[in-house]
Amino acid sequence: MATIAREKNGTIRVWFVDAAGQRKGIRIGKVADDYADRFKLKLEDLVAASITNSTPREDLARWVMGLSDEIQDRLARVGLIEIEQAAPEPEVPKLADLLDQWMAGRYDVKPTSKLVYGRCKNWLVKYFGESRTIDKITEGDADEWAAFLRSELGENTARKMASVAKQVFRHAVRKRYVEANPFADLSAAVRASDVRSHFVTREDITKAIEAASDPEWKLIIALARYGGLRMPSELFPLTWGDIDLLNGRMKITSPKTEHHVKGGSRICPIFPELRQYFEDQLFSASDGTGRIVPTRHVIEEHRLKSGNLATQFCRILKKAGVIPWPKLMINMRSSCQTELENRFPTHVVCQWLGNSPQVAFRHYLKVTDDHFKKALDPGAQSGANLLKTVQDKTGQNGTKEDTESVSDRIKSRGICSPPIKNGIPEQCPETPITGRYWTRTNDLHDVNVAL
Repeated sequence: MATIAREKNGTIRVWFVDAAGQRKGIRIGKVADDYADRFKLKLEDLVAASITNSTPREDLARWVMGLSDEIQDRLARVGLIEIEQAAPEPEVPKLADLLDQWMAGRYDVKPTSKLVYGRCKNWLVKYFGESRTIDKITEGDADEWAAFLRSELGENTARKMASVAKQVFRHAVRKRYVEANPFADLSAAVRASDVRSHFVTREDITKAIEAASDPEWKLIIALARYGGLRMPSELFPLTWGDIDLLNGRMKITSPKTEHHVKGGSRICPIFPELRQYFEDQLFSASDGTGRIVPTRHVIEEHRLKSGNLATQFCRILKKAGVIPWPKLMINMRSSCQTELENRFPTHVVCQWLGNSPQVAFRHYLKVTDDHFKKALDPGAQSGANLLKTVQDKTGQNGTKEDTESVSDRIKSRGICSPPIKNGIPEQCPETPITGRYWTRTNDLHDVNVAL
């Protein structure tokens, strides 16, 4: 039972005995007697629920929620109710601190992606300052920042920076630092543009290859233009175990697409334009023997830590008397795909180069001068004759003698190239065989070759 006591100053206190048998009181202030009586009855119900360790009735809980915060605190202090402590509001970080926190937590991206994130951080900090808290950045500020980027960078680069900023502030929203993402409405999709598009002709590439100082650089240039490799991400992982000169195939490992289903590697032909440069590099790296450990990288001397091949390539182009074109490596890859599309179906070319038809049509395929020449040529070949010509050029309808000459030439040069089965190159045989090797004087010699 609870009792009501009125003090000399008119304040009413309700006394009760808790579950432990201790007498405690709740001061409810200067209130009318009928209110004090109702409070006493509710308090007795709370005491009963506390003694029996049961959940208060729904109407009793609603009554407690309707009390002032001060009275609820007093009930909590005497152990009749429990008040959940609200989680403290997270401290709003400064812009630079948020960017560092977000980049440090991105374990799922490659180092090259973090370089892009670092550039975005520089542009954000340059415009807003390091000490600005992120809750002080509004949608209007984000629009002005995007306009600033377009004045300093290309359209697609500005869009890429906007894409990263949207990711950073989406992280801030999820961490409850801010309620809304001020960069959410910025245009971030990279669009195809012909402003820096350039078709790299075979004449220019021939001059560049002739000006290259060693077989390794000649092969690098050939792989970029005639193999369509992504530079340098697909170039540096290439090993001699991936190269099957006998069957004319190479296995290309692609870090860019490794997160896709079966996208980590692909099999691509060793096109005729590539073969001689592969052979020259093989003989150069193996001291003329043609025998090399399959695990050795194809590109060894020019494996730059930065991966920046453009600087040296520009020097080679200058030496060859060729004006460097925009997007040096990307335009060579796109030129390769454009040429291959004239000879093979789109799905085949995309399988070889490791992209999708949508990406190819949006970013890679170009209209060249040869297309116009063919369109204006009244004596252009019919579709059937053109297909036959293409098949003849690509060796699809080659004679048996042609096929044997290629195989004999490879074997005669003593090249140990393990065939690829199920996408995995087999090891070279280790037993001695009788064969021939190729010398720089182009003479064939019968020898016993121990592999």
